[in-house]
Amino acid sequence: MKRKVTTVLFLSLIVGMMSACGKPELDNTSVQAESLDKIVRQQIKEEQGRWIECTFAIPNKDEYPSDIHIAATVTVPESEIVQGDYEQTLISKNQIEEVLLNDQKMESVESSVLEEVWQIASESESNKAFKVDYTIDNGIKKSFYENTSIQNVADIEYTENNCPTQEMKEQLKVLSEKAKGVSEQLGITSYILTTRIGGNNGYYMADVLSAPCIDDVPLVERTGILRDSYFISNDGVSSMQIHGFYSKKNEKRVSVMSVDDMLKIVKEKAENGEILGWKDVTYTNITLAYYLNSGTNSFYPVWYIFSNSSDAYICINAQNGELLS
Repeated sequence: MKRKVTTVLFLSLIVGMMSACGKPELDNTSVQAESLDKIVRQQIKEEQGRWIECTFAIPNKDEYPSDIHIAATVTVPESEIVQGDYEQTLISKNQIEEVLLNDQKMESVESSVLEEVWQIASESESNKAFKVDYTIDNGIKKSFYENTSIQNVADIEYTENNCPTQEMKEQLKVLSEKAKGVSEQLGITSYILTTRIGGNNGYYMADVLSAPCIDDVPLVERTGILRDSYFISNDGVSSMQIHGFYSKKNEKRVSVMSVDDMLKIVKEKAENGEILGWKDVTYTNITLAYYLNSGTNSFYPVWYIFSNSSDAYICINAQNGELLS
């Protein structure tokens, strides 16, 4: 069974030290997480849209020939920051039928504890194994959808910044919003990460990567930010892989450290060799996110530094400064 899987491999980062920060100017004082001032909701909202530019200079140029650069915009959610417990619910077969298939029914072809599969058969003259396939993988807690009747586009390679025509650029926005709308109809609150588009004679298809959220806060686990994938065209959703939706319980409001204090911790841990190597990366995003502890089904706030063009990331506990990898 063919699945369009966007493989995400999260790697660790480069040893170095911070220099040339626009704001703040970092000193060499050892950072004690318990002494850091926690900031309240109104203060953290003032970080929204702030520009941060810092360079990690790599001391061993023979082993690591490239410095690491942070040139990032800070993103802060609108909702109150909390910690608590979470529940993950995968999207049901009935939801797929209602949202994507106009209530056309799928037939069960496999049902077990680990995997459930539903399909709509292809027409007899078709060379496709199925017309529609929906699989719930209870082992990895993701679901996969594919509709082979949707025409695919071979090269989906253009971003908003390099679309060759204005029409393609406009269609990218349309399809991105369409993917977000599908997500919302399925009950998933999402945060758009990247969008790409391709076209053929006025027919367009976009690849939209988004992070599922609790409220409007994107979710992170030990391998990095969670990513849902939607391949969507003018005719509808060709394929998708999604984590479902997350609900919270037993939550309580918490305060978090400022971006400035978080960067001091990143600097100290880099100098101590706790942040390891990766080269030629520019970190373009600093966002307040929630870290999911799957062992306890709990979540808490983190500062997450990542790039739109790389799998590298830095994740710092926004309450105690712990480096999470």
